Amino acid sequence: VDVAWSEASVDSPWVRDEGAYGRDRGRLVPVTLDGCQPPLGFREYQAIDLSGSGRPRARAIGALKHAIAAKAGNRPAPAPTSDPRPKAGRKWSVPKLALAAIAGLLLTAAALLVAGVIPNPLAERRQETPSIAVLPFADLSPGRDKAYFAEGVAEEILGTLAAEQGIKVLGRTSTRLIERGADPKDLRRKLGLTHLLEGSARSGGDQLRVNVRLIDTADGRQVWEEEYQGGGADIFAVQDRIAGAVAQRLRGTLAQRTARPATPTDPETFQTYLAARALMRNRSQKGLQEAFTLAQQVIRRDPEYAPGHAIVAELYQMLSDDFRAYGTMPLAQARRLGIQHARRAVQLAPDIADGYAGLGIHLEREEALPPLRRAIQLDPSRGELRTWLGFALNDLGRHDEALVEYRAAAEIDPLGFTAINRLVHALAAAGEPERAEETVRQFVERGGDRLLEPTLMMQIAQPQGHRKAVIAHGRRMLANERVRHQYFRLFLASALHTLGQG
Repeated sequence: VDVAWSEASVDSPWVRDEGAYGRDRGRLVPVTLDGCQPPLGFREYQAIDLSGSGRPRARAIGALKHAIAAKAGNRPAPAPTSDPRPKAGRKWSVPKLALAAIAGLLLTAAALLVAGVIPNPLAERRQETPSIAVLPFADLSPGRDKAYFAEGVAEEILGTLAAEQGIKVLGRTSTRLIERGADPKDLRRKLGLTHLLEGSARSGGDQLRVNVRLIDTADGRQVWEEEYQGGGADIFAVQDRIAGAVAQRLRGTLAQRTARPATPTDPETFQTYLAARALMRNRSQKGLQEAFTLAQQVIRRDPEYAPGHAIVAELYQMLSDDFRAYGTMPLAQARRLGIQHARRAVQLAPDIADGYAGLGIHLEREEALPPLRRAIQLDPSRGELRTWLGFALNDLGRHDEALVEYRAAAEIDPLGFTAINRLVHALAAAGEPERAEETVRQFVERGGDRLLEPTLMMQIAQPQGHRKAVIAHGRRMLANERVRHQYFRLFLASALHTLGQG
């Protein structure tokens, strides 16, 4: 990897990226075109100076030939000890001589690459589809009280990356379940991840600092790191810049980005929005009610902020008296109000998934399918959208199509209980208990919560009529406080009734 440093190239992240690739693999041959100082991380490597003219440049070209031959594994010719002189009759100027030498070296290297004499690790790695997990960022705020902000910034970057072509992104639920400091090689083996993006966020007053690191799971090596600083209002630009830089490194420096529409608001409203979204993960009536209060503050502060209307719509469903929900609001009322906010979100931001998702969870039967499919198209990182689509298809009696969506949800979120639960239930109901059991086994082996295994196994035993197994798994399930939701009690009651244990 022959990197040419100049006043222009030292400021290029793409040139530094290519240089780091060569440096970290022991293949770097740096040169300087104008005598500038290489960037940090490369100053310990002596660069061959091509900025001179006449005999000094000719001597440098000889040194460049020698260095490339050595890095390529060939037996190097002796390094020049005296100034080479142009042969008689040649009229080339020194700059042309330098260009000819470099061109010859590049042509030779290209021929060796094509012939397979020199291995091309870049080509080998680009055959592998990039698969990345954006881990929750560490909270470095002065009071260490803004974890919701750090995690929310990471999720926003995850959503932006999911819109990029040619990059597979691990779902949000699964990324939150990966322990900090987990072995990258182990994650590569269990989840098929090629890279991890980890980092930290600090927000205090009007100051913002975000640090990110890209990790190669093949060897746990850090391949890129960057720090972004600015005012609080810069957060939206920072998120997009980080996602763009990561996408370029995963897909190649010449890849075309897919822009994701931004929906900015003022920093305080954005932080309130992220706090509400964090509370929504606490699936309890109290937590969801607190999230609803914050979400209402968001749309009062900024009535034009589409994501605010979208989470209000989603919270109306979660706080309804539907048997899969957590509240007491009459379902008809929750649907009417939720649809109003979801439609407002779509009107304000027709190119983001949030509003369509809100419509999909409130509309019934066939009407729910188009908005859910549109939401999936706009944000493939949200496995729950696939699960909601599966619910709608089940209601229509289209069970085979629902199974396809549950499989897709489990692929996006292999550690997410909701996705795995619906897939196991659908496989068991379809008469495929062996595949259902294999799904449970993989869930646990990949790092899924072992305490949730009885809940999954109960749903496999019920369609097979295994009464004793259903009772045993059901008792173990009810001993786990995290699954004492009415939905699971209802399922257990239904299973026992079906098996004659009314």
